[in-house]
Amino acid sequence: MSTIFYIVTMATAVITAALITIILLRRSAKYFAEKKFSKEVTFLGGYSPVLSLIRSSFTVLVNRFPRLHPLTRLPWRSISEILLIGAWAMWVGRAYLDFDPLAWPIGREFGFQIQPNYFILNLKQCGLCALWNGGLNGGWPALADPFGSHLNPIVAIPTLLWGTIVGAKISIVIALWLAGIAQWWLARTLKLGLIARVWSALIAVSAGHLMGRLELPLFGIIISTAALSLTIAAAFDLAINKNPRTTILLALMGALSLISGQGYMQLAFLIFTPALIFFMFDDRFRPTFLWREYAIAIALSLLLVSFFAVPYLHFLPNFEKDLDATFNTSQPLEYIPLNLVINEIDFQLSSVLGKQPYPALYNLHIGWFPMLFAITALFLARKRDWRPIAVLCTGVILLFWAASAEPFRWLANHLPQIAAFRHILLVAGLAIPLILALSAYGLDRLLELEWPHVTVKFPAAITSLEINASLSWLLILPLFWSVSTSYAQSQSWVGMDDATFLFDDISILKTEDTQWTAIPLGNHIWVEAGMSSDLKLSQVAFPWRLKNRYPPEPRLEMVRHEPDGNQEKIGLVDNAGVYFYPDRWYASVTTKENLIPCQADADAGNILVNCETSEGGKLVVRENAFPGWTVQIDGVKTTLLEDTWLAVDAPAGKHEYRFDYLPMDVFVGTILSVIGLVISIFLWNSRKPSK
Repeated sequence: MSTIFYIVTMATAVITAALITIILLRRSAKYFAEKKFSKEVTFLGGYSPVLSLIRSSFTVLVNRFPRLHPLTRLPWRSISEILLIGAWAMWVGRAYLDFDPLAWPIGREFGFQIQPNYFILNLKQCGLCALWNGGLNGGWPALADPFGSHLNPIVAIPTLLWGTIVGAKISIVIALWLAGIAQWWLARTLKLGLIARVWSALIAVSAGHLMGRLELPLFGIIISTAALSLTIAAAFDLAINKNPRTTILLALMGALSLISGQGYMQLAFLIFTPALIFFMFDDRFRPTFLWREYAIAIALSLLLVSFFAVPYLHFLPNFEKDLDATFNTSQPLEYIPLNLVINEIDFQLSSVLGKQPYPALYNLHIGWFPMLFAITALFLARKRDWRPIAVLCTGVILLFWAASAEPFRWLANHLPQIAAFRHILLVAGLAIPLILALSAYGLDRLLELEWPHVTVKFPAAITSLEINASLSWLLILPLFWSVSTSYAQSQSWVGMDDATFLFDDISILKTEDTQWTAIPLGNHIWVEAGMSSDLKLSQVAFPWRLKNRYPPEPRLEMVRHEPDGNQEKIGLVDNAGVYFYPDRWYASVTTKENLIPCQADADAGNILVNCETSEGGKLVVRENAFPGWTVQIDGVKTTLLEDTWLAVDAPAGKHEYRFDYLPMDVFVGTILSVIGLVISIFLWNSRKPSK
């Protein structure tokens, strides 16, 4: 009985408070309207006292203080909508707004996924030495690495401010916000209303193509999905609004996408591009201006990212990656759409319907109502909107077909390198912005229908208030349900782990000077702990490897089995033995009779070695040798020897050797990027928006 009494009491209090609030807002808005400060504002087919009061109050404030007049020129509606999307992104990803560097997102690959972000910290600490990533497996050129997202500003800036762990957590929240903005931008380009714009953006923030990736988490996929979503929105904006400056904006979005890492989402955008053909011909099948503008945007994007593209293309022949011509993780085409509506954790962790038990690869959840709204769009679409609708539908079909790997299995027979995209099903994630755009369109068309109105009159003794509401308000129920369902699904993959024990345990691998160490192969959680402890880690499982190169042998090794060789067991960590190899050195001089160890201090692409020998020999520094390395002996530049490792003739006596990595491809690429930036600024200033 007490529970029923409590519920009735609370319900009465809420209803009473709501009525009082409505009456006060109504009378306040009426007062402002009588003073002719502003017009009434409608919402969902009816008069909105709240929005009317806000608008009236702003008008009074501006009239009272003339200096605020410039504020009236700002797009406050758009700003408020973007801020609302940002607030939602912060709420959905609030667990990541934890500035404790020992609080790590759950998922066994987090420490491994953010390893390329150390480029930013190295750049801050030692400048150009950051051009060499010397932390893993013998090292490689940092700007040539296609795996990381470290060059994207939404990763680089937080990393610069807060370090790798906290910076990555902040980057995830920013990526969620940008994905929401991209969805909002796409809906705005389609000229959809407030409700459809904001609702689709809220769903995009918490949808499975982003939040589901947090199960591992696939950090780079989240960043690149947000970047490519913005690129799609810019491509639609250029096609529909025909603003010549949007070409420059599209080029900028494309450039950000190219430096967002992984490659899967970039490939997804290429798969989507044939759908843009509906924009590129007029009704008489004549080419439109978009051919030229898209070509300009592509050229500018490539120029802007030349600082990455030139080193990458130069270093590309040295890359090697595991291939899977069967694309074993892909699903049959008929099952992929089910991932849009099924959010059961047990299902996502199971091996049914042609998938494997890895939710991060398959999660596309948006829910039933967005799908129903998307289907509604096909029936209620205006004739004049057939082009964008055709682009959206065709894009979804192309991406789902590609995700099934059916065309790629055929293509792998003729182009074996395409089998490097082993998890091709990830490209389906870029279909979500397209589907949600259709959902927003369908919702907007439903809101524009002639809905019946219901009039509610209150007793005259209470108030003369009369509420005339459209039944379109009933759509709030599926809208709220879809957002709450999407949010609940998103939180299944959000959480924090305490990583303190990792740093305590890995301290056993620290050495007095620079030496290679090793962690249990495939145990990604140790990578970030080792990197942040200034360890050089060898034998780390990575998405790609160097051709004809092998990771350097470690001086200290943590393994779960008894290794072969001359080693000494010095400890036990997490059921793994820690072994010391006395005959392995990072830097050593080989003479005719002896192997003489040297003292080394390596800081990314800046290596300082001190050696003292009684006879001449060959100094070998176990760092991968590639074009761009130079060496000085006691300040005098000399020539490196031909070797897979850094090697130089070592004269007898005590000498200091300095190795620096300053490749020409980076400088060439940087010059091209500056040229691209200058051209972009010139085109922006020379192109005036059409009136």
